[in-house]
Amino acid sequence: MLILLKQYLQRQKRSSLLELAAHFEVTPQAMQGMLTHWIRNGKVRILSERPCGKSCCQCNVEQLEIYEWIE
Repeated sequence: MLILLKQYLQRQKRSSLLELAAHFEVTPQAMQGMLTHWIRNGKVRILSERPCGKSCCQCNVEQLEIYEWIE
Protein backbone atom coordinates (compact mmCIF):
# COMPACT_ATOMS: atom_id res chain seq x y z
CA MET A 1 0.00 0.00 0.00
CA LEU A 2 2.96 2.35 0.57
CA ILE A 3 3.84 2.19 -3.13
CA LEU A 4 0.24 2.97 -4.10
CA LEU A 5 0.26 5.92 -1.71
CA LYS A 6 3.52 7.14 -3.25
CA GLN A 7 2.11 6.90 -6.78
CA TYR A 8 -1.10 8.67 -5.78
CA LEU A 9 0.73 11.58 -4.14
CA GLN A 10 3.14 11.87 -7.06
CA ARG A 11 0.15 12.29 -9.38
CA GLN A 12 -1.93 14.56 -7.15
CA LYS A 13 1.02 16.55 -5.70
CA ARG A 14 -1.07 17.54 -2.62
CA SER A 15 -3.93 15.92 -0.77
CA SER A 16 -5.66 16.25 2.59
CA LEU A 17 -5.60 13.51 5.18
CA LEU A 18 -9.34 12.95 4.70
CA GLU A 19 -9.01 12.69 0.92
CA LEU A 20 -6.20 10.16 1.25
CA ALA A 21 -8.05 8.09 3.84
CA ALA A 22 -11.21 8.05 1.71
CA HIS A 23 -9.33 7.17 -1.47
CA PHE A 24 -7.55 4.21 0.16
CA GLU A 25 -10.56 3.26 2.30
CA VAL A 26 -8.68 3.37 5.61
CA THR A 27 -9.07 5.42 8.77
CA PRO A 28 -7.28 8.76 8.99
CA GLN A 29 -5.14 7.31 11.80
CA ALA A 30 -4.04 4.39 9.62
CA MET A 31 -3.23 6.80 6.79
CA GLN A 32 -1.13 8.96 9.14
CA GLY A 33 0.91 5.86 9.95
CA MET A 34 1.60 5.21 6.28
CA LEU A 35 2.42 8.86 5.63
CA THR A 36 4.92 8.79 8.51
CA HIS A 37 7.02 6.35 6.47
CA TRP A 38 7.34 8.82 3.59
CA ILE A 39 7.82 11.80 5.91
CA ARG A 40 10.75 10.05 7.63
CA ASN A 41 12.28 9.35 4.22
CA GLY A 42 12.00 13.01 3.25
CA LYS A 43 9.51 12.42 0.43
CA VAL A 44 6.39 13.96 2.00
CA ARG A 45 5.81 17.08 4.05
CA ILE A 46 2.79 18.35 5.96
CA LEU A 47 1.27 21.66 4.97
CA SER A 48 -1.20 22.78 7.64
CA GLU A 49 -3.75 25.25 6.42
CA ARG A 50 -6.22 27.18 8.53
CA PRO A 51 -8.78 28.67 6.13
CA CYS A 52 -10.22 30.94 8.81
CA GLY A 53 -6.79 32.29 9.78
CA LYS A 54 -7.37 31.56 13.47
CA SER A 55 -5.72 29.05 15.78
CA CYS A 56 -8.75 28.19 17.92
CA CYS A 57 -8.54 24.45 17.07
CA GLN A 58 -12.25 24.17 16.26
CA CYS A 59 -11.58 23.10 12.67
CA ASN A 60 -11.39 19.46 11.64
CA VAL A 61 -7.66 18.71 11.72
CA GLU A 62 -8.08 15.88 9.22
CA GLN A 63 -9.27 18.36 6.59
CA LEU A 64 -6.56 20.87 7.41
CA GLU A 65 -3.62 18.49 7.21
CA ILE A 66 -2.40 18.68 3.64
CA TYR A 67 0.34 16.30 2.55
CA GLU A 68 2.65 17.16 -0.33
CA TRP A 69 4.99 14.89 -2.28
CA ILE A 70 8.49 16.37 -2.49
CA GLU A 71 10.57 15.81 -5.63
